[in-house]
Amino acid sequence: NNGERLHTVLRKFTHESNGAYHPGPSKKKDRILEKANIKYNGDASYVNVERPSAVYTSLDDLGSALLLLKKLVDQKDLVIPKCKDRFNAPYKYTGYRDMLLNVNVDDFVGELQLHFQRIYDLKNLLHPVYEIEHTLDGENCESVHPGLKSEQVL
Repeated sequence: NNGERLHTVLRKFTHESNGAYHPGPSKKKDRILEKANIKYNGDASYVNVERPSAVYTSLDDLGSALLLLKKLVDQKDLVIPKCKDRFNAPYKYTGYRDMLLNVNVDDFVGELQLHFQRIYDLKNLLHPVYEIEHTLDGENCESVHPGLKSEQVL
């Protein structure tokens, strides 16, 4: 299926860019339907179902990963229509930083999460605070760049 293809492409990318690949949990059906109704007029085809992480130990490796993503976009192996850059706009209360990229592979949308290892190690501990912050601030607490073409995101 297309979810497996997404994981295959992103796993290969992550290993080629010296990262550690974590498939992550699939988004639950009720959350998919909720997001589809809130953001996409009920069209679930735009909702990212799979949420793998690529975890890096250095800024150099993360920078190389972004260059490799650009190459994959240029080769039309994938499309990146949306980016949430929380490296440059971290969460207010926790300072949590990552980058979330909506990635489209063969018309299947997933969310590739880019992390630094030391911050990724804290992710589960910080999740309760994220839930509170997300409730208080909603989507406004993130730097969102919707509707950009892949070339513009990268």
